[in-house]
Amino acid sequence: YGRFDETLRTTQDYELWNKILARHEFFHQPEILIQYRSHPGQDTHMPQAVLEGNPLWRHMVDTREPVERVQLFGSSKRYFRALGDLAASSCLSDSQTGMRYSSAALSCTIRLRVA
Repeated sequence: YGRFDETLRTTQDYELWNKILARHEFFHQPEILIQYRSHPGQDTHMPQAVLEGNPLWRHMVDTREPVERVQLFGSSKRYFRALGDLAASSCLSDSQTGMRYSSAALSCTIRLRVA
């Protein structure tokens, strides 16, 4: 998988998980096993988190195969719509990212109507 990228201050764990996911299947454990504390001073609330997170976010979303999208959300359209909504509401993403995936969901709708 490569090394844990310590230069990524706010996304290093996501980057590593995505590399592992490319080679192995994950199992969703529905029970909550940990508590996560968030506070206004943590790095994920800083502007640098968005600059660091956007390229990784886009890569993670764009590299999901169509079969994975359907497994996760039932269709590519729902996948892109859900991720666009998440990106639009997240402090870790800019509005352009949310619009990009909302547009992808719309594009899936247009292709479905034409086909």
